[in-house]
Amino acid sequence: MQTETTPKAKKQREGGIELLRIFAIFLITCVHMLNFGGFLGHAASDFELSILRLLYAFFMIAVNIFVIITGFFMIHSKFRPAKLIPLWFSVLFYGFFLEAVAVFYFGADLKFYDFLVTFFPITSNRYWFFTSYALLFLISPLLNLILLNSSKRQLNCILIGVFIFSYAAKRFNVDEITQLVGGYNLIWFICLYFVGGYLSLNAPRYKKWQSVGIYLLATFALWGCFYIRDISWFIDKFIVNKCEYTAPLALIASIAIFLSVKGIIFSEKTTKTIMFFSSAVFGIYLFQEAFLFKPFLYGEILHTNDFWGRDDSILYLFRSVFIVFFLGFFTDMIRQILFKIFKAEI
Repeated sequence: MQTETTPKAKKQREGGIELLRIFAIFLITCVHMLNFGGFLGHAASDFELSILRLLYAFFMIAVNIFVIITGFFMIHSKFRPAKLIPLWFSVLFYGFFLEAVAVFYFGADLKFYDFLVTFFPITSNRYWFFTSYALLFLISPLLNLILLNSSKRQLNCILIGVFIFSYAAKRFNVDEITQLVGGYNLIWFICLYFVGGYLSLNAPRYKKWQSVGIYLLATFALWGCFYIRDISWFIDKFIVNKCEYTAPLALIASIAIFLSVKGIIFSEKTTKTIMFFSSAVFGIYLFQEAFLFKPFLYGEILHTNDFWGRDDSILYLFRSVFIVFFLGFFTDMIRQILFKIFKAEI
């Protein structure tokens, strides 16, 4: 492994960031398992709850990382609206395929509305991440124009503004005004896009170990926030914020882990392997989000409720995460093969 040092290396795809993208989808799968799998809400003891909260604090950076990476790369990319079409077809593939599995194998009740909204993933907001990402993509030329025509001082002001916005979101009812919704929408994605663009144009120079240290400190501080919330509503609202994607500590942790891998270049062979797995991350996300299929994934396939509160529940949590991760990966490999065949036929 080597560090990015030459102009030629800078033109290469950064293997470290692509590896972080894979890590992020793994963390998203972990968050889904804690929430939709029911592990976080069914801890058997205070000790298990404490461990699950610590894990949740580590996982909270996942979505932020994805959007920061998008801003980091897209600021230098030529805007092509047609790039959204393959993503839309991917959503259609997972929508119809997994809903068909839910209906014909598990006996789910398919309503006409469920069938109809599959064609309109953006307007239906059935996949909230895709909706926000697609809208972010469409306005990215305007965001790039702002970033590329800003001085270093103005870029610093933008970054400071994002942190202030992050801090104020829950304290002064900014969340209600902007519908920030804990980071689950376009407004927060725009903030993260600015962060990614800033890091591409004017990244602070921390040593790798310093960035990792900041990430760990911010994560353990987030863990502590769970207990501050239990102790005092006032401290939670005006000092530490709720444990959401928009929390300042979550933003700091996201930036720190990004900086820890920025500039890392692997060998060409290793990079190709990383890119191969990275190509499936969106599919792994869609595999977990199919509306009718999701309840059967956790209830009928993984049987997560059978492991709530057991001594080995945390081990089963990670086992389930790996199962979902690789099921999603192999499903997306099938999708990619089918799409290539279909494209060749056309």
